[in-house]
Amino acid sequence: MAPVIKSLAPNTLRTVGEEGFFGEANPGNPGHPGTWAAGKGQNFLDDHASDAIDFAAVHLWADNWQDTSPEFIGRFLSSRIESTAAMGKPLLLEEWGSFPANRDSFMRSTYEQIESAMKSGGLQGSAFWQWYLPGQLAAVSEQSYGPGGMYGIYDSDPIWSRIVENAKFAQALNSETISGCSLDAAKKANVPAVASCEAGKEGPTCSLNVNECLRGLDNCHENAACIDTDEGFTCECFYGYTGDGTSCTEQPDVTAELKSKYFTTPQTVSCQLAIPVDWPVTVPGGLYDPLDSQEYVIDIYGGHRGSGDRVDLLQCMIACQMDATCESFVINEVQGKCLLTRGQCPNYLCESIPEVCVSVNDVGETLEVPCGYWQTYYRLDGDVERSCEAFEKEIPLKSNVPPEGLALIEGVPEFFAAFLETSPGTVLRSSDPVDRDLTGYETA
Repeated sequence: MAPVIKSLAPNTLRTVGEEGFFGEANPGNPGHPGTWAAGKGQNFLDDHASDAIDFAAVHLWADNWQDTSPEFIGRFLSSRIESTAAMGKPLLLEEWGSFPANRDSFMRSTYEQIESAMKSGGLQGSAFWQWYLPGQLAAVSEQSYGPGGMYGIYDSDPIWSRIVENAKFAQALNSETISGCSLDAAKKANVPAVASCEAGKEGPTCSLNVNECLRGLDNCHENAACIDTDEGFTCECFYGYTGDGTSCTEQPDVTAELKSKYFTTPQTVSCQLAIPVDWPVTVPGGLYDPLDSQEYVIDIYGGHRGSGDRVDLLQCMIACQMDATCESFVINEVQGKCLLTRGQCPNYLCESIPEVCVSVNDVGETLEVPCGYWQTYYRLDGDVERSCEAFEKEIPLKSNVPPEGLALIEGVPEFFAAFLETSPGTVLRSSDPVDRDLTGYETA
């Protein structure tokens, strides 16, 4: 692959991007004299040997490898520096960091070794992992370590000043003159001229539309949808908010009324497979995703997807309100994930089992943390009668739900009827009965 990329983009520097383990027992490997690192399928020398690879890169995750001693860090760096020097290539410490408990002392000590290696020319730089903005939170599975998780670093953390010192150190090195190297000559790459396109267009012939919403070039409010257009973009406030889209103010009476339109029973989910409702781009949690690369809710029974970004309970209600076909939704508030549905009968519910998030670190240790549970909410203006009539006929149960697992909730029809009696003029959210025929719906 590297030779192909080099042929297409000769001015682009290429590397591998790996931990940088040696493929055999070596004192520079973590866990030495053990051999687990050598068995990970990497070989630092062979992986960087190609002439199409311009520089070598390694990662340093000492906490995961259970050896944060300065002695090990020294062996790890020096062995890679010697190897890349023999290959005649630069070396970058591409990713490295530390758990919060020992972060300050470990990173300060490691920066001393990094800068010593940079002074000697054996190491060209390092990139810490990772910078978190104020208010940014790590994945739920990591928050037992703190809001930034295992590796998130805020500019208010004590180590931040040392990170800034290292950046200034690197800048000072870059300002020095290197014998035989002309910075001006190095900058003169043979790059073809790029057409000057009008705003909102790009490409060799200026025929491609720029999606400002996808690239984060919009100025829409956090409670507004960014809608891409051929000319640029527009901003529209979500349901329950008023404004011009660049500024949106909540309407408390509207959001309060919206909350009153839902019925749920604590820690329960529908026993049925739902008819999926695709998550719209223009609602809370909606994202433009042309590569289908964002994280979506995957219903383990139906296999459809939901919110592309984190949402809370109110945002999920707003999303359901803004899609005319949504009659219910299921949400995990801890994970911030929501799934829009329709065609489910609220008379029967199953217990929702608490979820556990599991991850495995580099040395094979399993980490488990509670990850909330799924809970189903039903719109009181949904066509409950039709949904429940179809319960016995059309809509299959979720897999692995035994008959005894069904729980008939008493008084639900009366609860919905009472809402309609006190809400004159309510138009039920209903769809064509043909759409509700799930005879061919695959049960996972």
